[in-house]
Amino acid sequence: MSSKDVLAANTFQPVIFSASKAETVEDLIYYRYGFYLYEHPYSGVPASIQPVRFQNWQEVCHSVGGQQLTTSGANQKPITDFLGCLLASRSPLDSVPDNLWDLGLESFLPLKDLRRFIDIEARELEGTTWIFLHSINLHPSRNTSWVLAVDAMTALECIRRQIGPHNLDIANFLVDHGIPFMTLELLPKTSIPPKVHPPHTDSATSLLGCRPNKYKFNLADYAAYVTLRDAYLSANPHGRAALCVGGIVARLAREALPNSAVLAGPSEAALRGERRVLVSNKEYLCDDDISPQVMDLICGVYHVKTGNKGEITNVQFCILLMRDVIDQVSIVSWFPRHNKWSGCGLNVGQWTDECESWYVKWVQEIQAGGVPRSQTDWRDLIHLTRKAPKLVHHMNLAASSYIKECM
Repeated sequence: MSSKDVLAANTFQPVIFSASKAETVEDLIYYRYGFYLYEHPYSGVPASIQPVRFQNWQEVCHSVGGQQLTTSGANQKPITDFLGCLLASRSPLDSVPDNLWDLGLESFLPLKDLRRFIDIEARELEGTTWIFLHSINLHPSRNTSWVLAVDAMTALECIRRQIGPHNLDIANFLVDHGIPFMTLELLPKTSIPPKVHPPHTDSATSLLGCRPNKYKFNLADYAAYVTLRDAYLSANPHGRAALCVGGIVARLAREALPNSAVLAGPSEAALRGERRVLVSNKEYLCDDDISPQVMDLICGVYHVKTGNKGEITNVQFCILLMRDVIDQVSIVSWFPRHNKWSGCGLNVGQWTDECESWYVKWVQEIQAGGVPRSQTDWRDLIHLTRKAPKLVHHMNLAASSYIKECM
């Protein structure tokens, strides 16, 4: 197809998703982090605790993904102190004051006493703690054959939001909010491989290929990328796993795949042990997966020749490697790669309205002539605040400890 044909076949209008469902900042901080003030008036934190400082309330909102949400204006000081304590502690379950959240061992209304529709179970998979969600008061024949696995922070959010008991309800919520999860099914004994293989890899990067030095990208290149991305996801049953990755990968996959792709459960290839196989408690569990190469395809990654010639020293090679310049090519992409997104300030563990606004604005910039960015550019453009991913990390530590000790 010519560039004109490619452009004529594309509208470049992204599907718009609303993530927040009209929540307030205060609601978001309760659901995600468990903030709940148990004293009035608020007396502050103990002198022995030095919370990480926030510049202002706007930075607080930005760090939790609530910059575009309404706020009641109440409890700004205790919320700021609470998040600062969470950031400051290496053992947040023991160090965050009990009167500030529902995970405190002496909290007035502990989370473990909250009525819920799901039970939770901590499992170790590939050296990482995952939380399995089990329906309460729902007969197994009425539920899916697969079980949901999420991180600890998300498991507690599901309890606070009273989501469930059906796996389909929970999975819909997770996809709608861009939260990472797995849909694990017990692998039949006849399908268990002789040994557990590493995640399946694909050669999808070659679909976008390598461009010559000083190549000028245009809207036709973007249209071709979108066509290849959506065609790959639609044609490969394991493409459903992209919706489970969360972040920018899941958002891009939603342009091509409906929620029902996830709700159908692991593909036939996964059930034959040909995709992802995990071992836990002597059980073999399977799910679909997508390789780093496929994630690069989804994010629109190209290799562009740098024009450098001749041999380079070891020091020069290390510098090029750190800059994502390998084998005389640089890496550029229409959207941030998965690893860049994971550490950026927009990543608060779910897809927020702020993320959606950024996404729509960037697609509009592409329509106006925007081109793929280098990975250094992406790092600088979406770096924003380091507090956002750190808060998620610390909350997961606290949630994991709480589940193991109290639930």
